[in-house]
Amino acid sequence: MPSLQFERNKYYKEFLEFCYGTTPETGCIAWQYAMNAEGSCMDSNNQVLAYHVPTLSCYLLPFHIVIFSIEVTMETETLDDMKSVALQVRKLHCPPAVNRVLLDLYEILTGNKRECIGEMMEYGFKLKFFQIINTDADPGNTETSDRLHTLYQLATLEGNDMPEKVRFCDDYVMDTVNQHLLSVFNNWDALALLDSFTIRAFQAEDFQITLWRNEFFRMIYIQSLFQKFYLQHLNQRFRAMMGQRKPRDLKNMLQEFNRYERICQFHKVSYTFLPLLVDNAADNGLEVDEERAMLTEYIEREEKRHQTDNEKLVNKILLVISGLAAFSAIWDICCLVNEIQPFDNSLGRECGYLTVSAALSLVIVSVLSYIIYKK
Repeated sequence: MPSLQFERNKYYKEFLEFCYGTTPETGCIAWQYAMNAEGSCMDSNNQVLAYHVPTLSCYLLPFHIVIFSIEVTMETETLDDMKSVALQVRKLHCPPAVNRVLLDLYEILTGNKRECIGEMMEYGFKLKFFQIINTDADPGNTETSDRLHTLYQLATLEGNDMPEKVRFCDDYVMDTVNQHLLSVFNNWDALALLDSFTIRAFQAEDFQITLWRNEFFRMIYIQSLFQKFYLQHLNQRFRAMMGQRKPRDLKNMLQEFNRYERICQFHKVSYTFLPLLVDNAADNGLEVDEERAMLTEYIEREEKRHQTDNEKLVNKILLVISGLAAFSAIWDICCLVNEIQPFDNSLGRECGYLTVSAALSLVIVSVLSYIIYKK
């Protein structure tokens, strides 16, 4: 954990309180497990690649969101080896000790037992990558386009052995890189995409790696992932609810969303420029603003629909009340006519009441029809 006294000079108080919360209802609670597990996989040439899993972390967040992170380290001479290991981890081919801890944690947190890691994954979800690649290859010795293509291949885990005809075209690659590239200092670049946040550095200093791990990943990227996952889940719930006549469900979701905006959404996270750039890049790569815009559209549409339904209900109630008032007025007028010109006998009295009532009802119906027709 970084020094919070030092972080107070860089980050807003509410953002720090969220990242290092005291309860999962208001912030992020992190557990870290020392694994020290060894793993291995095969590369494209059937050579064994070894990697190390030093820690496994669990982040408890508001609204019952839980994020797991698996730290993987390796030293290699080629970037393809790193991509081979990353692909294996993405397929959830982790060391058995890591899988066991994940399954146990899942059972503790949810009360549901799973036999394999794949059963824990929901539809449309897969592991996100936050990668730090520190190399000795001087980027000054390579063309800018080649350097950015390599960064894109690292971010997308695209292998050099992929056939040329099924690779992404250069125009698409450069357009994506230009939209999501974060390049501030001479010795490192970053690319923030939907499934990965990749930092490629040249002889990075220890303090830089510590910064990327403790602040860019632990604070900024975890918070962006939380927003993405939560808004995505809430959008799914709104889509499932749309068209149903359950205003109470809409009210509860609106109250939940208002609470999310109050404690989990931040106008800015830092007083300094670099964390702000990283936060904007992570949100842009994860398409957080698109999820929020879609949710806002759903909310406005449902509120308008429920408002229309409420207006129709009120109009129906007013129509019933108006009808009752009209019949009451008709009875009063009949009684007044009877007092002015008494009906002779009981049969005549009934006929008189019926005649006056029918005449007044006809007048009222004619007026209402005219008003409705004019609308």
